[in-house]
Amino acid sequence: MTRSVVIVPGGIGGTGGLSIDVANLAAALAERSWDVTLAAPDASDAAFAALRTVRFARVRPMLRGDRAAALGLFRDVRRVIRERDGAAVHVFGSMPSYLTFAALAAGRAEGRVVVWTPMFHPLRGRVWRTRWAYSPMLLFDRLVPYLGRLATTVGAATEAEAAAFERAGCRRVVLLPPAVAAKPIAATAEALAFRRSLNLDGDPAVLVVASRDEPRKGLPFAFAAFEQVRERIPHAKLVLVGLSLEPSLTPAGVMSVGRVPDCMLSTAIRAANVVFVPSLFEAFSRIVIEAWEQARPAVVTDGVAMAPRVAAAGGEVVGFGDVAAATKALAAYLDTDWKRATGQRGRKFVEDEYAVAKVVDDAIATYSARPAVRRPPAVARVAG
Repeated sequence: MTRSVVIVPGGIGGTGGLSIDVANLAAALAERSWDVTLAAPDASDAAFAALRTVRFARVRPMLRGDRAAALGLFRDVRRVIRERDGAAVHVFGSMPSYLTFAALAAGRAEGRVVVWTPMFHPLRGRVWRTRWAYSPMLLFDRLVPYLGRLATTVGAATEAEAAAFERAGCRRVVLLPPAVAAKPIAATAEALAFRRSLNLDGDPAVLVVASRDEPRKGLPFAFAAFEQVRERIPHAKLVLVGLSLEPSLTPAGVMSVGRVPDCMLSTAIRAANVVFVPSLFEAFSRIVIEAWEQARPAVVTDGVAMAPRVAAAGGEVVGFGDVAAATKALAAYLDTDWKRATGQRGRKFVEDEYAVAKVVDDAIATYSARPAVRRPPAVARVAG
């Protein structure tokens, strides 16, 4: 059994949201005495800065300036794989990045076990249809599941994603979702202190997390729904984490607190009554499992890949842009206690399916699994 892996973060212009997943996996593997190599342009990503026990192998740009990063044009990934004799190869991302698909091809050419975490969900076409300039991505997305045939195992984040790769005839598909480190529920005193710092007092609060102000994140939709919530519950507040917006750009009752450390995010979630994910599309939505980790319920749109799991936990799924439905769902959590138990059910999901230890166990199993002669008839729940 190999105890060595080369991890290749994919993407265009950096790893983006996948960097947290890559860093969590790399750190957990290193803690279990695995030899982990991260093949990347550099180690400057904030999520990688703390990886002291992981080896970095720099892949060099093919072009000068930002053009290489824009298309993932980096060389040497096959050399890195070849130098780590016998290592499994774990590739992340499914944007049109040369590095991603060069790593898949190189791992296969070197005869290695190749695991691909594409973070690809069929619903992402919603984003490509918002601008004509994105239309080529609709064609690219038709091809993506078939490229999974280059991998020994495709590690899908959700059932819908897994089904897309199964239909494309990939050899082995398992569920290998993003994970969160095991954290206790934030202390009540800390949550109350956070509320006092914002002068929330006893006001019911909705939490929205958005690191970028872009159409996909659905902030106008969130604000429109919240304005109607305020008509029902005048003292309600919406706490926006990740962005610092001018008060003149937000409705009454919206409090924009900007970026916060991870420890404070957990406290902010615990201090809220409900977490709202108003996005047009999210390939997974880490904030949902972070909300559940703090035993807080979530309201999400039908464009969030985690929507089926939210519904299974008893949470609310609303159509993107359906202000009336979002208003009703949010108000139910702010005005009553009867639905708050959904957060506890969500925490059980985290413990069973999305804890780092569980996901890393499954990842290690994929590194040991040779491809079957025939692909399995159904998606595996774990990678064993």
